[in-house]
Amino acid sequence: MESSSQAQIHPQSQADNASRSTTAIPDLVIETLGRGVKELVQAINKIEQLGITKVAGDTPKIVVIGDQSTGKSSVINAISGIQVPRSSGTCTRCPMQITLTENKEPNARWRCEVSLRQEFWYDGNRASYPAGQKPPHFYPWDENETPETTHFKTVYNKRELQHVIYQAQLATLNPGSDPMTFVPMQAAAGIGGGHYEVEFSPNLVCLDISAPNLPNLSFYDLPGVIAQLEHGQDLSLIKLVKQLVKRYISKDNALVLLACSMENDIHNSSSAGLLRKERVQEQLSKIDAELLHLPEPPTTDALRIVLDAINNFTAKVSKQMEGEHPENQFRLVWKGLRAQFREGITAQRPTMLVRTAGDVKDARERRATSAMPQSQNSSFIKQKDVISIDDSDNERAASVQQTPTKKRKLASDTPSSRRGQLGDEYTMSTLNQALDDTLRAWKTTELSRETAHLTESFFNMAFTEQRDMAVPRALRLERHKPMTENRVALESNEKKELEIFQNARILARTTAYFDELDATTQKQTSRVERQRKANDVSFRSQLGPDPFAREVEAMSKIRGYYNLASMRYVDAVVMGIQVELFEKLKEGLRNELTTVLGIAGENVQDTCARLLAEDPARELRRRALKADKEKLVAALNCLQELDQKYQQGMPATHPTSNGLNGSGPVQAGPSRQAPLEDDMEMNEA
Repeated sequence: MESSSQAQIHPQSQADNASRSTTAIPDLVIETLGRGVKELVQAINKIEQLGITKVAGDTPKIVVIGDQSTGKSSVINAISGIQVPRSSGTCTRCPMQITLTENKEPNARWRCEVSLRQEFWYDGNRASYPAGQKPPHFYPWDENETPETTHFKTVYNKRELQHVIYQAQLATLNPGSDPMTFVPMQAAAGIGGGHYEVEFSPNLVCLDISAPNLPNLSFYDLPGVIAQLEHGQDLSLIKLVKQLVKRYISKDNALVLLACSMENDIHNSSSAGLLRKERVQEQLSKIDAELLHLPEPPTTDALRIVLDAINNFTAKVSKQMEGEHPENQFRLVWKGLRAQFREGITAQRPTMLVRTAGDVKDARERRATSAMPQSQNSSFIKQKDVISIDDSDNERAASVQQTPTKKRKLASDTPSSRRGQLGDEYTMSTLNQALDDTLRAWKTTELSRETAHLTESFFNMAFTEQRDMAVPRALRLERHKPMTENRVALESNEKKELEIFQNARILARTTAYFDELDATTQKQTSRVERQRKANDVSFRSQLGPDPFAREVEAMSKIRGYYNLASMRYVDAVVMGIQVELFEKLKEGLRNELTTVLGIAGENVQDTCARLLAEDPARELRRRALKADKEKLVAALNCLQELDQKYQQGMPATHPTSNGLNGSGPVQAGPSRQAPLEDDMEMNEA
């Protein structure tokens, strides 16, 4: 049952272990191993330090695990070329991240930056967890939102590193103390000989090692899985270490290196069993998730299933049409579509050209009769581009065609009913999404296909009715002839448009006046000065009455009525869709589905069974998943039996699964055997 992402290392003996700890992998092999991945390792470490793996996903990891006192430290020494603290029993009491980086700078030397990464905080004043309630995995530790990294010490001598690691571990095991107080601490016999507030910590000691010819590599060394406890030790330590190991090995992108002593059978290894169980349970979770969307075809309650599916679907559609939170996404988009439609109709309003060649001639004549100086060699100024205005009083580019004197120009005869997008495609996509959310489990059945087809047909029929009948009728009424009983609104719009047009004409005439003046004097009048003059009452009187005053007044009446009529048309179209189309979807869709699907007719059970019948591909997929699940469950049971069999280190006398009796010595001494907590493990996976 070992995953392809696992490796096993079997140290041969204590003598071999000692020799391996002092001999690193040859430089050529190391250089080949880590070539070209330096930037990737640095990026992964940076992401880990930022603490955003909850959002961005877990980063790839190499994880070294093993049982207590199985030579795991020798494996670490062989890979990294450094000495980690060693002792009989447990010497690794917190995770350690070791990062090797090649330094190609001239005269580069070996260097190690030691830091402490606090991913959890510890509250030693917490009371015991309430009886009968399941505590969190790392209780009394709580995970920080953002990890905090503290620089501990920089080491330049490889021989000193073992002691510095010992100091850093003590700092991590004393979360209530200042880490810097442990930097000058003298060496002790081992990690077990120091004073510590907690026996194990989920926080990390990080070693960033750089030197020439090193591989660009990063890996994690985890505490050994505990099989036995010293007399008087807290049994909760077993769970803490197990959860810590599971935290790292449970990820899909974790490459696990399993260290196992040659003196023991790998099947007796607690770490190997934990690794297998974690991977098996992970696959079981994936299969269960997929089977949830591939239910068995019903035999007796087909009618209930079909009615529930239709009711859930139509209820979701109703909520979308009503805009109830949190089902208000469609209404928010519909609000934007209404605004686009309104703006499209408004953009077709009639516009007026506010400047003609006659304005230039008039400006020349008025300047000739004024006291302002003029050039003897002045000539007729070239006509500027014709401009039109909008309802924000700003000029905008318009047609450059020659404009007849005293003429008004309409942008179009009538507003088009098809300029605004009424959201038929988005409405249909909303219905399809509601269908997928509620009938996902029956996606490949006739029920899902027929419901989708009938819903689309029902919507198209209702939308066509609005598009081909209600909308053209509203447009036809507006195009008949100008008509309104709302005289107050009409007069208000006419007054507003008249003021806009008059101000635009004054500005256009002022511009023509100063264009002629600047051409004569060879000077340039600023735009600000022109605007100031246009607002000056005395200058306006100097310009005299507008020769196109009647046309301006007539244009203000045209556009004033258009404003009123266009908004009346927009209201009619939008209200028709919102009141009639959406209400039909809310009220009539369920009746349409139940009637056409034949749910309300005779032989209801047979009809519903036919609707829920699955296609062959779906049935084959479900059978394959169930077969895989049975194999995984059997494998998990086998692993649990192994755990129980070797609960006391050697099998006790009892009938085995193959009918034979096994016997072995009973473990004696001050140690206590770690309980397996099989049920707990299953619940926590």
